[in-house]
Order: sequence, then C-alpha cells, then structure tokens
Amino acid sequence: MIWNPRNLKVIGPWHDDGPMLPIEFARQSSGQRVTLVIAAGLPLQRTLWIKSAFNVLLDAANNLKEREGTSDKWIAFWPGNAKGYVGIDDVMSRWCGTHGLDGVVWTALPPKWGNEEGVIPTPEQLVGYLTGLSKEEKERAMEYIVNAPKQIDTPLRREIRARLGWA
Repeated sequence: MIWNPRNLKVIGPWHDDGPMLPIEFARQSSGQRVTLVIAAGLPLQRTLWIKSAFNVLLDAANNLKEREGTSDKWIAFWPGNAKGYVGIDDVMSRWCGTHGLDGVVWTALPPKWGNEEGVIPTPEQLVGYLTGLSKEEKERAMEYIVNAPKQIDTPLRREIRARLGWA
C-alpha cells in the first residue's frame, strides 16, 4: 500500500512510528504474492501510518476496502470494529491517544497458506513456494516483498533474504 497506494485517498507523508503489531509475510494472496498480515503470536513490528483524506472513520474504512478490493469482513477499525488478535483495542487506543488521532483503520486479512486460513508457513514452505513460481510470478512476489517497508524485519523476510537474496 505504501509503494502502490492506487485509489487510497490520503493527506501528507507516511510516518514510521505506527503501533507495534504482530506482523509477518504469512498470506498467499492473489497474483502469487505473499503478503503481510496481523496475527497473534507473530513478532511485533513497528508499523507505518498515514492520515486519511476522510474525516469520518467509516468513509476511511470504505476507501481502504475499495483500495484493497475486499469486503467489509476484512477491514477493521478502532473504535468500533477492531477485528484481529486479542488486545488490539488497547494497542490502538493507546497509540491513537499518543498521536492525537480519533481512530484508525487497517486491513484485517488473516494468515492463509494453501487454502487454509490461520496457517502461517514455515520457512521451508515459504521458500519452496517462492522458488517454484514461474519467472513472471516470482517477479510479482518479489516486488511485494522487496517494496514492503524496510522497518518490517520479520523472521520470514530474513529467511527470504538469506536464501533467495531478495533485498
């Protein structure tokens, strides 16, 4: 989203002091990409954030839903509908309070490996999957991983760097 905002309507630059959230490259998504998700038990990562051009939380959520090409089911927001791991309400409440924000929206897709939701791949599964892609598919997958914010330094990303050289 940071390097490819498409139709996301925002104001100003991205900030690198977002809330600490449990994030990993743990979802097989469309286009053979492996995307970042928030899920309990994953290593905490400092996220990035940007202000929405919308003043109404539900409008910002709808804009994110359109940008992601997903349904209401996979868009979360605080206050109100903080889907995801236990404790996210408290994290978002404290973080918004320290940044003078009234609310926050985010994509709440779960981990998914193969066709099983909730499954986080092992390093062997992830690297095996990526090496088995066609040249074009591999380029799409690499684009997402390489362009993800550098501060997102997860165990699986380090494994991809070490084994595949994607930096």
